[in-house]
Amino acid sequence: MPLGSLLKQRAWSDSGTLLANLRRYGGTGHDGAGYVEGILARLVEAADDCSALPSVADPNFLCGTEFGSVTEERAQFARRSLQLDAVEHRVRLRPGELLLFDNLTTARGRVGTRRPEELHQLCVGYRGLEASRQRTLLARALEAFGTADP
Repeated sequence: MPLGSLLKQRAWSDSGTLLANLRRYGGTGHDGAGYVEGILARLVEAADDCSALPSVADPNFLCGTEFGSVTEERAQFARRSLQLDAVEHRVRLRPGELLLFDNLTTARGRVGTRRPEELHQLCVGYRGLEASRQRTLLARALEAFGTADP
C-alpha cells in the first residue's frame, strides 16, 4: 500500500510536533541502541502521541506481533481514521515468484500463516548515508504524513 495515499487520509500534527513524537518513540531500545521501528501501526500511534504505546525499552517488546489477528490490526488503523481498504493493493504470490517494492514508500504485510523459511527478503539500506540525503529521506517521510519539512 502506498504510504502517502494512506497517511494523507487525515490531518496530522505540524511537522515539528510530528517529528518530536516519532523521535520520542524511537528513543533507545532494550539493547541500548537507537530503535528503528518496523511496523506502520506503531509509527501511526507514535505520530498521534498515543499514551498506550508499548515501550521499546521493554525486553518483551514485540514490534507489532502483539496484534492477535489481521482484523485487530486493521481496527487499530480505523480507530485513527485510516482506511486500509481504500488504498491497499493485494498481490498473490505463488512459490518461486518475486515481488519488488520500495520499502520507504510502501507499507506491506502478509495475510495467513507462514512456514519457517517460506519467505525470503532482501532489504537494501542506507548505512552511512550523508546528512543531506538523510534530510531528503526525512522530508519524504514527513510529506507522506502530509506535513512540510521542518
